[in-house]
Amino acid sequence: MVEPHTDVNQTSLSTLSRARANDPEAWRRLVYLYSPLLNRWCSRAGLQPADTADVLQDLFAAVHSKLGAFRKSGPEDSFRGWLWSITRNKIRDHLRAARRHPQAVGGSEAREQLAGVPADDPAAVTGCDTPPAAGDGAEVLRRALEMVRTDFEPGTWQAFWRLQIDGLPAPEVAAELGLTPNAVYKSRARVLKRLRDEFADLL
Repeated sequence: MVEPHTDVNQTSLSTLSRARANDPEAWRRLVYLYSPLLNRWCSRAGLQPADTADVLQDLFAAVHSKLGAFRKSGPEDSFRGWLWSITRNKIRDHLRAARRHPQAVGGSEAREQLAGVPADDPAAVTGCDTPPAAGDGAEVLRRALEMVRTDFEPGTWQAFWRLQIDGLPAPEVAAELGLTPNAVYKSRARVLKRLRDEFADLL
């Protein structure tokens, strides 16, 4: 799925800044960007699809109310890490609630999860304390690239892709596309700048 075209000059504000201002389109982009990763985290914690849907609803409501508090003051402060903390807490809340009403939860894996959640120990939730894997951001980046791809001419995008993603040398990309190596580097710089501008502090 490729997101609809967005004019590069439409706004100088990043998705995060617009989401903080309650811009509906920015929120739609934020949800599109991170939903697969959040689903994966919930699945990794042993939640069933129906339970995951409930957790995600609560999760995005929490993100909406707390987004203004997120600040990236250093390299260690990532939006993904911030999201993970909220997700982990929402999974714990869900499992504690399900423990109080076990008939609402199905599946042996879910029952095993509930058995490991002491009512008085919110930290003891097996399966949702594993930190996010290094590769968890790959899907987020892929979706971010989808959202900006239509902002560029095909030749610009192809030069960026062959150089940055495929890892080919600039002279080889230039010969393949009938460009100069300098033009290839400029194409990459344009796309990377667009990613930085649109998804500042998110990727």
